[in-house]
Amino acid sequence: MEEKNKNGFSKVLTIIFTIFSVILCNVAFKNERVIAGIIALVMTGAFIVTYLMKANVIKEPKKGINTILYIIAILLIIPYFNTYSKSQNETEKIIWSDIVMGE
Repeated sequence: MEEKNKNGFSKVLTIIFTIFSVILCNVAFKNERVIAGIIALVMTGAFIVTYLMKANVIKEPKKGINTILYIIAILLIIPYFNTYSKSQNETEKIIWSDIVMGE
């Protein structure tokens, strides 16, 4: 009985993290942070696959794969915030009016 409660809590936690990563993805793409959005999409996919493995919809090839995937998905939060927090001013702006073609 206790294992079932632990498994149920784990599924709920996975759903919460999935919703959180979808929100992060939405925020990133709305603010034109494409790389952060792609990282959030990968996080979302990893959480969904983890949930499906826990629900026995997807068969685990080896024991513990879903735990490793879950940890990787959580750790992807670090590069997400690193790429999201970089200001767009760090890249060099091109002033097209100063460029003369054909000279």
